[in-house]
This record gives sequence, structure tokens and C-alpha cells, in this order.
Amino acid sequence: MVRAVAIGLSALLVGLGTAYYWTASYYGGILNDPEVLSSRLDKLESEGKGVKQPAASPAAPVRVAAVAWKEIAPEKRIIGRLVEVRKATVASEVTGKIVQMDIEEGTPVIAGRSLLAKVDTTWTELAIARHEAKKTAIQADLKFAGSQIKRLEKLVKDNVITDTEYEQQEAIVARLLANLAETSHLLAEERERLARSAIFAPFDGTVVSKCVELGGRVSPGSPIAEIVSRGRIDAKINVPEDALELISEGDRLPVVIEPLKAEVEGKVAAVNPCGATASRTFRVRVAIDDDNGRFRSGMSVSVPVPVGRPFQALVIHRDGVLKRPDGATVWVVVQEEGEARVLPVPVAVAAQAGDQLAIEPQRESDKALLLKGSQVVIEGAERLRPNQLVRITRLEGQLAGGTPKQ
Repeated sequence: MVRAVAIGLSALLVGLGTAYYWTASYYGGILNDPEVLSSRLDKLESEGKGVKQPAASPAAPVRVAAVAWKEIAPEKRIIGRLVEVRKATVASEVTGKIVQMDIEEGTPVIAGRSLLAKVDTTWTELAIARHEAKKTAIQADLKFAGSQIKRLEKLVKDNVITDTEYEQQEAIVARLLANLAETSHLLAEERERLARSAIFAPFDGTVVSKCVELGGRVSPGSPIAEIVSRGRIDAKINVPEDALELISEGDRLPVVIEPLKAEVEGKVAAVNPCGATASRTFRVRVAIDDDNGRFRSGMSVSVPVPVGRPFQALVIHRDGVLKRPDGATVWVVVQEEGEARVLPVPVAVAAQAGDQLAIEPQRESDKALLLKGSQVVIEGAERLRPNQLVRITRLEGQLAGGTPKQ
């Protein structure tokens, strides 16, 4: 049985090998035969003539702008935040229970007019009444002691009483005067405490937090509410040390409030002379108006600050520069035989000022392409290929970046 199976398998393998040999020999002869190959190519060519070839790709629509030659001042956009000019935690100066408090977080307050809280004045009023009564009594005793002195003066002159008795009466008058002065001071203190039981806002601002509620008990130094000023608000930024000499107090700088996408002009209010050692930056505050409370403390801002002296350069809008990890490129439009084609030009960005970029061609051969007035693509360059036809939709009367001609 085993021998029969072995003989069958051997015969099968021999048959397969023989078939493979004759098949390879047959097709190998066909592939090496020039006449067969020529006839096959003629057949494919005739079949291809009946296939419709794809049409040429249409011109890509692009928007272009002219390169300008002008002065540009290098800038760097620094991120910062809005900070309040003044912030205070208003505290109680008296002891007692809060009996009136009409403010909440976000309540606007006016200096000297807006009541933050009122402390119970019952015990202060009672103390004032007690000191007033005592003062009245002392004044009555003093009046009697004064008249007594006048009578004793006459008796001393007549040698009816001794000098010691007269001096004793003078001491009584002096003691009464001292008690009157002390009582007057205590009375003034209680009246001042009564006045300070009503706690008013120290400056125009907004309540940002309450530290006590109605019915709570306070003592001198207990916080009542926290207030931040309004009107002026500052953009605080950290300026690199190499740009600090280009900024001075009084300079005007644009400030962009990022959450609101609003841009306003600010004035440099202060330059901190002490910088941070680790970051090598100096704190600068730019004062702006808070636009009736629209700009709030804590909002993020960006401020473009000068980082170099102005210089002349080729300037285009930032949309005209395609930045990739391997470098930056601009697409220059070239007119040839009534057609507009584009060529890529590698460039180096020398400076930035807002939306404007100062560029320089990296290759000497490209300097003839990138000149003042050259048309560069600022919209639609993402899928362009070298020498591709384009259809221009340029806005007339504009330079790079949409800046009107002067």
C-alpha cells in the first residue's frame, strides 16, 4: 500500500515538471520572436487611437497683488493680558454686625457715593449719648469751680484763707478741664466710628468679590469686598531686552484684544526697569480705555512692538508667502504669449510688520523674477504647480496686502 502511494506521488511530480518545462519553452519562444512582438504593438496602437485622450487641465483661478518696495519697521507680536490699574480689598474699620449690604459681584460703584456695607451703630450711638452726658456734667462742675476760684481770689487777698486752699481749688479746675478734654476726645472718637460704620467705595470701579454677607459680624480689618478700577485698563506685556531701547514711555502702540477681535491704540504708561533674569524680558504696561467695561481684566491681548530699525525692502502681504518646514516660497506670475503662468521662488523672510513681510530671493537667478511691481499669488497658491496656467482675479488699484496706492 505504502509503495503504491509512493509510486503514484512520484509519477505526479514527474508529470508536473514536464508540463512546466514545455509551457515555459513555448511562451519564451513567443516573447523572443520579433514578429510576434511587433504585431502585438501594432494591435495596441490601433486600439489606442479609438480612445479619447484627457483634455489639458484648466487655468487655476488666483488672486494676485503687486510687490512693493518700501520702508518697513520689523515688529514682533507679544502676547499679554489686560490688568486693572487699581485693585483694593475694602475692609471694615469698626466692630459690629452688617445691617445693610446692597452690592453683588459685578456691581459698578462710584467713589465716595456707593455704599458697600453698613455696620450696626446701636452701641456707638449709646456711647455717644453717654459721653455727651458726661461732658455736660463736667462742664457744669467746671462752671461752678470757676466761680469758686473767683471768690477764693478775693479771700486770699483779704488773708481769710491760705494759699493752700486756693491752690486746691485750682487743682480741681485743672482736673475738670482734663476730664473735659478726655471726654471730648472720646466723643469725637465715637462720632468718627459712627461715620465709618458706613463703608463707601474708595474709587470708581466694579465689585469683583464679596467677603461678607448681610448679618455677618466684622471687626477692624475684616474684608468687606474687593474692587477693581474702571475707565483706564492696562495691557501688560513682557518685552525682550533687545527691543527695550526701541520703546519709551508715551509711545503709541496698537493693542489687539484677542477674545473680542478689537484693535485700539494704547499709550506706553510704564516700563519696569527691573527685568526677569530667566526670560530676559522687561514688563511694559500700555494704557487703554476699557470701552465702558467691555475690555475686562484678564483678557488676552497681543501687542506688536518694534524689534529693529526701519529699512527698505521688497514687501508683500503675508498671504503671498507659503511657509513650509523646508522654507518659504512665493508664486510669481509670468506673462508669456498672452498666457499667465506661475513660477515658485524660494525666499527668506527678513522682517514682519503687521500683515506685511519683507522678503529676499534665496537664489541669484530669481532676482529678475521678484522685483518691485512683480505680481505674486496671494490667494489660491496651495495647489499650484510650476509653469501652471492661471486665471488672474486681481483687485485693481492695490499693492501687496490690499493696500491702496497713494
